[in-house]
Amino acid sequence: IEVAGTRGGVDTWTVETVPATRAAQMNHPLMAADIKPGDTVRVLGWPARDGSKRLGGHKLVLADGREIMLRLAINLPSRRS
Repeated sequence: IEVAGTRGGVDTWTVETVPATRAAQMNHPLMAADIKPGDTVRVLGWPARDGSKRLGGHKLVLADGREIMLRLAINLPSRRS
């Protein structure tokens, strides 16, 4: 995904999650038609410990407000302002 960078540019992040078959087992299948290039989405998850631009995705919020769980988790990261 591309996000606004801290210095005014654009940063590209990789979101890692469970395979699509496991997401379907959680009753929240993600279909290719759900996200198109240029769509605005919100991803909640954990950034990589090594400082790379990778995120362990937990939840995807689509532009229409639908929430898709990408993996099960007990503790969500705190929201930063």
